[in-house]
Formats: sequence, structure tokens, C-alpha cells
Amino acid sequence: MVDTPLSIALVANTNGSRILLTTRKEDVASFEFGVVKHIFPLKHLPFEESMTLFCKKAFVGKGGQCPPYLEYSATKLVAKCKGLPLAIVALGGLMTSKISIVEWSEVYNNLNRELSENDAYFERLKYISLLSYHDLSYTLKQCFLYCCIFPEDYEINKSRLIRLWMARGFVELMKETIPEVVAERYLTELICRDLLQVVRRDRSGRPNAFKMHDILREFAVFISKSVKFVAKSDGMEQLEDGGIRRWSIEAKGKEMKGASKTALSRIRSLFVFVVNETSKSSFNRLPSGFKLMRVLDLEDIPINELPDELVNLFNLRYLNLSRTLVKELPRSIGKLYNLQSLVMKETQIKELPAGILKLKNLRHLIAYCYNVNIMELDIFVGIIVPSNICFLSNLLVLMVVEARGDFIKQLSKMT
Repeated sequence: MVDTPLSIALVANTNGSRILLTTRKEDVASFEFGVVKHIFPLKHLPFEESMTLFCKKAFVGKGGQCPPYLEYSATKLVAKCKGLPLAIVALGGLMTSKISIVEWSEVYNNLNRELSENDAYFERLKYISLLSYHDLSYTLKQCFLYCCIFPEDYEINKSRLIRLWMARGFVELMKETIPEVVAERYLTELICRDLLQVVRRDRSGRPNAFKMHDILREFAVFISKSVKFVAKSDGMEQLEDGGIRRWSIEAKGKEMKGASKTALSRIRSLFVFVVNETSKSSFNRLPSGFKLMRVLDLEDIPINELPDELVNLFNLRYLNLSRTLVKELPRSIGKLYNLQSLVMKETQIKELPAGILKLKNLRHLIAYCYNVNIMELDIFVGIIVPSNICFLSNLLVLMVVEARGDFIKQLSKMT
């Protein structure tokens, strides 16, 4: 057998020469890599362990203990999962909101109608996930589908997601409760149903970042396509008008193709993600033609110039320029009257124009520069803000590292 780079690097039976590869595809596991390999098919959970996992999810408020009156219904539901852990936690998350025998029987009857004993792993998991999705309110369905805009295995920051939901109008307005708190409740419900996975928590233990399980993400992308919720592309093909309002680009090539003028004029949300170094050079300038934009998220994109038409996007609610190469904001940025979130982390912008004081609906202003490492210390430099920043009466989050004049004194005037 001809040596492969893998077989040269991993000397057979030598300490330190081990790679653990997980895959759902048997042909990948069986592929001849030119090295000694051992395949370990994962076994399904035994019924007792399946019940324990299910109860831990379904009765989290009761210490994982199933009430006696639901024991029979619980065993029937768990049996439908066939020992598949992801199906068990998804079904357990769904049942947290069900308290009566009638509700539990209804869920079982739905599963019994749609699933057969011979259904494959993905068919069984797909339908159980579909059942959990359809049990969500319309608002939570929108919030869940919005998460598939991000690439696979992408770590989604909590604050970023909440601001995006607010900008898109997904967060219901409630008396005496600010939208940010309402959105956190949405997140909590999606986490309890295992539709989002917590990957990082803050010092107080609260969820701070999330991911979508790859199978659930595939499921969300499938639904998004069927209802034209979002158009996902790699930038290699031109996007034609198809009634799409959200466009997510995962740039992979050296050259980027845009969209037809009709399609651009209807886009409400634009996300750009660079997935490799090659594609960085392909996206240093935004296409023109947007008219109804509400969300513009360019985080980590090496764009160095904002289009002149940006200030005419009257509907814009969210602008994220974090870690871009943009050096200044337009002087007439005050025309973006409906802007709610302006996020500029680690940018090259040194000063905010005075026109920012006209953004009366601004709720989140996060702005600071990032200097190179000096003596093994990461140095953050603040962006100069206008002296009367306190006039932004709706401001809820203000994060700047540098302040001048009587800035600290002005903070006392902000409600």
C-alpha cells in the first residue's frame, strides 16, 4: 500500500499516534486511510438510562422525578425514541410544558401515527424535532429559524442574538418589561427544549453563547428553504429574486458574485461570514442597491469602506462593524433615525461623529479600538464620543473604554 500523508505522520502502534474521528456516515468510517483503524459503532441507550435522561429533561423542575400519574405515558414516549439520545432530550424538552395526561397522550398519538418500527435514525429524529418545532409559538419559531443564518458550529453570542431578534421585530412588547428581558426568556425556552446548546456561561453561570446541533441546524435550514425564510449562499452564484428577505453569505472563493437589483432591493437582513483566508480578499466592499435593510451584520469581514447609500437606510435597526477595517463612520449617520444597535468592537474607528446624537432610538452603543499586543498585554483604546452623549435618552448599553471631559458626570443624567 502506498504511504499517505496520514500514515507517514501516524506511525502504527506508536504512543501519541491516535486520532478520534466521529461521523454519522458508515462510508467515511470504512474509508482506507492507510493506517490501522478500529471502528466502534455507538450503541443505543438501554431503556432504563433512556428513562433517566428523559425524566431529567422533562421534569427539570421536579428534580428529574416523574410524577406517578405520568409514568405509563412517559414509558410509552421513551420507547418511541429507540434509545437515541438526541431524540430523547428533544422529546423531553417538548414535554416540559405538558402537565396533563391528555396532553401527553396527544403527543404519543402523533408519534404513533407518524413513526413505524422500521424508521431509520434520521427519520425518527427528524419527526420528533419537527413535533417540538411545531409546538413553539409563532414568535419562537421565527427566533429558532433565525439561528440557522449562522454557519455550522458557529458560536452565537447571546447579546448579539438578542439584538438581532429585536431589530427584526421578533420580540413582543410587554408592559413594564424591557425587550431584552423578554428575549432572554425566549432563549431560556429554546435551551430547555434543547433546540439550542449552551457552549459558554458567564461568571454568574448564566448562558453566554450557544450553538445549534448540526442535525437540528440541517432541520432548521430545510424549513427555512421551504418557507423562504433565509437564502444561504457561498457567494459563487448570483442571487436571483425569489421573495427572500434575509441573505446569509458564507464566502468561500476569491471572487464574490452579488445579487440581481430586484433581489437586493428587497433584502432586509444581510450577513457575511468569511470561512477561510482565501475568501477574505473577495469581500472588501459592499454591493449597492439595498433599500429596505433592517439588519447589516459584517462582523469579522475585512471590509474597509461603507457605501454612501448606508445613511439612506431609514429602516436600519442594527449595524455591526466589529473587527472590520472601516476607519470612520459617515458624518450624516444621524439620518439612521431608527437604529437600535451600533456595535463596533475592535475596529479602527477613532472617533464618533457628532451626528450620532441624533440617533434617539439607539439602545446599544458598543465602541472600542483594539491595539496590537504590547508587552504581552492586549491594549484596548476607547473611541472618542461626543460630549453630550447623555442626550441619547433610550440608551441601555454604553460600552466605551475612553471618555473625555465631564463624561462621567453626565452618566448620572442617563435614565
